[in-house]
Amino acid sequence: MNGIKSEYEEGLPLDIQMNGRTEPLASIMPVETRKSVWVVHIEVRLKPTSSALVDLVRKHVKQHISSDETLLLPSIITGWEVQSLLYQNVELIRASESTCPHSSLPLDQAELEIHVYQPNDTDVFEEFSTTGKGDGDDMMAASVVNALLTQLDKLKHRKNVLVMTTSNLADAIDTAFIDRADIVQYVGLPPQEGIYWILQSCIAELIRAQIVSPVDLVDPKTLQFANNIKVEFGEEDQSRVASKRLWELAGQCIGMSGRSLRRLPVLAHARHIGASAMGGRASDISVWLDAMTKVVADERNGRLFNGKGGAGNSA
Repeated sequence: MNGIKSEYEEGLPLDIQMNGRTEPLASIMPVETRKSVWVVHIEVRLKPTSSALVDLVRKHVKQHISSDETLLLPSIITGWEVQSLLYQNVELIRASESTCPHSSLPLDQAELEIHVYQPNDTDVFEEFSTTGKGDGDDMMAASVVNALLTQLDKLKHRKNVLVMTTSNLADAIDTAFIDRADIVQYVGLPPQEGIYWILQSCIAELIRAQIVSPVDLVDPKTLQFANNIKVEFGEEDQSRVASKRLWELAGQCIGMSGRSLRRLPVLAHARHIGASAMGGRASDISVWLDAMTKVVADERNGRLFNGKGGAGNSA
């Protein structure tokens, strides 16, 4: 066995006799003793003035790193300055992240993921961003996009990671970002029933804070408000009357964003209620419904909001 151990340490292929037949030693080795391959992320930062092709830079970086036998983790890669292409175009090369638990890794056990990015994009460097020439804001935005996409690409080697994002500027989202999404779902402005629930939650908070007198607002589905909106309720049934009025208000708010809807009570207090609600007594819900109805009318007339609807017009 000593001879077998010596040859194994020298890396020679070995066969061993088992049950009357010859078997490769590697086939009977425990899994933990076999060679593992670890993903190593290499970050390559280009100079702002670089116009080199990304694939060409990536190729030269891989050749340079592969010329060594061992890679330190993490580490700053050096020695590439002697290559003309890298010297002219690269600022920094770094082995940044890896799943390997050790501080060094033989190159034959490393799977290199090389990410090339440029802090200040020009029109000749468009690996990730579709933004061409522009002012300083455009260049900064492109830089942020590149950094974000680089980090997202690293996540594909992680398990059980879910990234969810939202945006109100669908037309401004970079196509390279959209291409990386498995599911792209458009969520429009809330319908009347959704608006009702939002306004109901706002009123519930006012009731909890003892600003509005307690009242039980009815579920519109239970009463089928949408199909029976013309049903008249008695004045003594304050809960149903208030719910019906809130449903009608929700219908007037169609086209407004959730953010604008949640601002309605604040604007109603500031514009139409004011100090009258500060006397230490809770106000009747009808006072707030009247005030919010006026705010919606003001919004429709363009006196409080600039532009159509409430989206993107937060104070």
